[in-house]
Amino acid sequence: MKKTIEIRTHVEKFKWRTKIDLIGFAVICIAVGLIIIGKNTGIISEELYKILISWQMLLVVLGLHIVTHRTYLFGTFVMGIGAFFLTPLITGSNENWFSDFWPLIFVFIGLLIIFKILLPKKRKNCMKFDDKPNSFHTENGFVVVDNSFSQTKHVVMDEVFKGAKIKNNFGGVELDLRRTTLESGNTYIDIDCSFGGIEMRVPNNWLVLTELDSVMSGVSDERPSSGNENLNYKLILRGKISLSGIEIK
Repeated sequence: MKKTIEIRTHVEKFKWRTKIDLIGFAVICIAVGLIIIGKNTGIISEELYKILISWQMLLVVLGLHIVTHRTYLFGTFVMGIGAFFLTPLITGSNENWFSDFWPLIFVFIGLLIIFKILLPKKRKNCMKFDDKPNSFHTENGFVVVDNSFSQTKHVVMDEVFKGAKIKNNFGGVELDLRRTTLESGNTYIDIDCSFGGIEMRVPNNWLVLTELDSVMSGVSDERPSSGNENLNYKLILRGKISLSGIEIK
């Protein structure tokens, strides 16, 4: 009974989060429409319009969306990149601004790393429930995820994990592989991720290799080194990621 109540509570929280996401997207659509009307009618100046409707502002809004889904480090990184490239538009600096101050990106990345190391980690409940059953399916140990503008979690309960195909755009995916095993040889996870985050929970003795093409993205393996990785069982991540982050825990 207690487990049933926990599942229902979790599902209700997900429904509310989905509604909030949809409301947020609706607000953005309304804001964009009003901004364009303001520009067409002369209420908003050309300079302000170029700031509000720009790829830099898109990064700031996207980073804020990621932060609201509790992916704080990556969300802050995306917002920081957007704010960095917005600065010359706001201040009216000349083109030399980039050549003088682009190393600030490294300073920002370093500060984020220090922040992550020093920030106390919150303990998470080991029991995971699937938020959105329609966002994935499993067949004979093979997982398929197609996720956009939402969060989805999945615990693989099959005896043997045969691999996965993950497509994630503007969202978050959590894949828990701690309750399954690998076949001897190579097991592949094909990833296509843009503006999103993927978190994988993997046993410490699995050997995880990456063959990913990445653009302004990162992959981090945060598992403690066990020293007893089985070289006969390899999990290989391949595909492409853009402005995204993958964490292995």
